[in-house]
Amino acid sequence: MMKLNLKDKMKNPKFAFFAAFLCDELKKEKSEWDLFLKILPANFDEFALNYSEEDLKWLEGSPCIESLRKKNLEIESAYQIICKYI
Repeated sequence: MMKLNLKDKMKNPKFAFFAAFLCDELKKEKSEWDLFLKILPANFDEFALNYSEEDLKWLEGSPCIESLRKKNLEIESAYQIICKYI
């Protein structure tokens, strides 16, 4: 049996594992996480990690731009790694 060592391949795997877990729980007809899942927003359009390049222009000169870009790359990388195994 192949051992999946995803933890070593991702910079911060905790958020990715939790997100994958929640996606799995969403597919269930009944989950112990139902109350939590029901209060999550329908979308994250206003979440800073989803800002467009145009939106980010408003933050020029702010140290958070580079931080947001790094976090987006980290999330995208984790997503690509997880997609290989599911």
